[in-house]
Amino acid sequence: MDGHAAGDIPEAFNLLDTDHSGTIDMDELAAFKIDVMYDVESYLHKQIDDSWIALLVIAILILISSIITITVLCLLWRRHQQRIQVTNENPFLNNKSNRNRPLPVQQFNHCQSRLYETQKLQVFIPPSMDDTTERSLDEIHTRFKPRNDSQYVHQFCPSTSKAYF
Repeated sequence: MDGHAAGDIPEAFNLLDTDHSGTIDMDELAAFKIDVMYDVESYLHKQIDDSWIALLVIAILILISSIITITVLCLLWRRHQQRIQVTNENPFLNNKSNRNRPLPVQQFNHCQSRLYETQKLQVFIPPSMDDTTERSLDEIHTRFKPRNDSQYVHQFCPSTSKAYF
């Protein structure tokens, strides 16, 4: 110990010996310890001044706002993903684009494929449109005069019915 520190010990002992009996009681030492602890805490509180408190408040606000922002982004992302899933399941809900829109395809059923109805329409057009006199033909009144050409069509295609337009 240097000389300065050695001189401080008797002075510190005299400060602790409040009754000047030459001894230090444990109560006096405990009271001194509490005073020293209070001085250390007050010293630490003095070190944290207003600028540090302001920085701590700003850091806490940034932490809280970042937690709120992350939560909101997660909720919006989930809503966006659900909207995309619904759009992918039903592409006709999305009217933004007419390109690449899949057409609904009905499943081919072999039982239903045998039951079908066919219609056949055959029209006779006369070779010459100059003859436009009307004549009653029992079935249909037309604007052209039937000639033997219609008989030729019926002979060539026997399954056709007599319909003239």
